[in-house]
Amino acid sequence: DDVNDRDGARTIPLLNELEYDEHTHTLLANVWYEDVIVRIDMNVGEVIELYDLQTLFYPRSRNEDCMNGIAWANEEHTELWVTGKFWPWMFRVQLEE
Repeated sequence: DDVNDRDGARTIPLLNELEYDEHTHTLLANVWYEDVIVRIDMNVGEVIELYDLQTLFYPRSRNEDCMNGIAWANEEHTELWVTGKFWPWMFRVQLEE
């Protein structure tokens, strides 16, 4: 499904790889074909934060496609594993508010 960004200015389609954040009661999702993660307020279905990860794995070859994978890296849910289609590595990241 699609969600709207905070001010409703745009709809964000193609949500992928959802992770629930039990500490903030929000949902994290990467956006397919974009190197971003969004934080979604599930009560209203709106994006409340957008994390730009375009420089995480750059430059990359044409064979190494877009970011396409997130998973919690620790029990405290403060760090994520991030990877992409045909990426040779996984990155451990901490999202800052």
